[in-house]
Amino acid sequence: MATNLYEAASRPRHLRFIYFIDIKVDCQELRTIIFRNIYRWGGRYNPIIPVKDNIIEDAYLELIPK
Repeated sequence: MATNLYEAASRPRHLRFIYFIDIKVDCQELRTIIFRNIYRWGGRYNPIIPVKDNIIEDAYLELIPK
């Protein structure tokens, strides 16, 4: 009996979209953004980054590819 061996390799996907959302956005608008994002290619992997006074916190800067 012949056995076929297969190998699969994968790499993490690169980011497609990054959403910069002002913290003043109300819950309904944010919910709409989240649902629209889900239906985009790779949607659940697209980060939504809060922005306050045009400043992004250092912890979120790590999500942004250089």
